[in-house]
Amino acid sequence: MSIIVRTEAEPTGPNIDSLPQLIELLPVAGYAHRWHASSIAVGDNQPISEWADLVGDVPLVGAGPVATTVAGHRVLEFDGVNDFLGVEGLADQQSIVLLCRVLTPTGTAAGILNSPGTALALSRGTSGLTAFNFPTSGVVTITNQLTGWTVVILTYSASSGWLQLNGSSQATTYAGSKTFTSLQLGKNASAFGRIQVAEMTTWTTLLSTPDRTALVAHLQAAYPELFA
Repeated sequence: MSIIVRTEAEPTGPNIDSLPQLIELLPVAGYAHRWHASSIAVGDNQPISEWADLVGDVPLVGAGPVATTVAGHRVLEFDGVNDFLGVEGLADQQSIVLLCRVLTPTGTAAGILNSPGTALALSRGTSGLTAFNFPTSGVVTITNQLTGWTVVILTYSASSGWLQLNGSSQATTYAGSKTFTSLQLGKNASAFGRIQVAEMTTWTTLLSTPDRTALVAHLQAAYPELFA
């Protein structure tokens, strides 16, 4: 007799009983939505059109990234041509944590994510990573190309905001609250990106400095092979 233990964050699908897989809870509670690649039941190199939300039951839907396995971890790969997944109608969100890397060749533009109808966006340009709405000036460009696996944190309130990459602050001021109710992953406007994503989580609140520190440490420990 076998015993299978399930949690609220476990994948569902036709093979759940034969391949049970626990997904660890994050150390910062209260997240509104979480999309985790280990929840995807299709085999490697198979496209998906919907990515289940493990918490808020709001799937990302769109056109055909494929599931694949990198160093023993399930990830989604977007082709940089027309793959993307998106969602609308979220409650006001203030924070995003994204574990990803960019496969588009260095020096070539790659869209990563955006919120349609707002200026919130993240893309990799020819000279580095560009984040819109950070900081007060509206746009910040840094040289990081995100070629390696990176914990990207975007979080902001009415008086402060942060863009962090693997715990390193890139922008630390922001004037004006910028919540978002929609997301598109794998593109920024009409620019698509060849990217891999292991998971993405959002909160309706500002992530504090201890929150951000804990999340980076947790994700790097949960995916040691990706950061090796």
